[in-house]
Amino acid sequence: MIAIPLDIMTFLEKELIDSLGYENTYHLLYRIGKKQGYNGTEIYIKKFNINIDKKDYKFFLEQGELLGIGKLNIEKMNDEETIVTNDSIFCDVYKKEYGQQNHACCFYQLGLVGGAAEFLLNKKLNAIEKDCICSNSNVCRYVLKTCDMPIPIKDLRIDDCIKKVEEEYTVKDLTTKKIEAKNTETELYKFIKLHKKEQLFNITKRGVEILQSKVLITPALVFSYLFDIISSCAGEKGSEIIKKAGREFGKSTDHC
Repeated sequence: MIAIPLDIMTFLEKELIDSLGYENTYHLLYRIGKKQGYNGTEIYIKKFNINIDKKDYKFFLEQGELLGIGKLNIEKMNDEETIVTNDSIFCDVYKKEYGQQNHACCFYQLGLVGGAAEFLLNKKLNAIEKDCICSNSNVCRYVLKTCDMPIPIKDLRIDDCIKKVEEEYTVKDLTTKKIEAKNTETELYKFIKLHKKEQLFNITKRGVEILQSKVLITPALVFSYLFDIISSCAGEKGSEIIKKAGREFGKSTDHC
């Protein structure tokens, strides 16, 4: 698992929208989130032998805060649709960095919730974000509706790129593949641990903080998967987006 600063996540989404367009970026991040949400929930339940209580999903909703997504609540649930609200930490950062938007912004988070719900409810779902903090709502509202077919992507180039990269990653790879590191106790880590003892890692009611920066916790391979798709879809422009995100990440650690 890795911790990605939310200001890097918002930067990456903004760059993708500017380069690939709003709809393509939505489908790209939503599908990655949905795959992770579904696979991760399945693996988590099987690994810890969890019995799903159809009347109480509180345990799974609480995972949102632990992962840095936000506080999730079920507002409505019936056979046709489920509505989940989120006081999105991501949107707090997005709005602070780029101001109020005229569109919803929780593409990846919407996918995570939709994928997890699809496994828990055992039925195909499409998810849309009806309200978003970034577009001046007081809460993000995700509407999950029963469906047989996924929402089509108008730009087939994007769809083909996603499918091509998906073929290179097995279903379980997105949540279980281990990346070995022989020496995790790097000199930088030792320095941070010595000088920033109280600030290094903290779980708060508003998500996870590392060095007082809000972060999203996600499997490392999810970002490898995302970057492969970006490179495949956008070519040199995609590579430049990834480099810019890396430079922004470097800037965000300057205060260490």
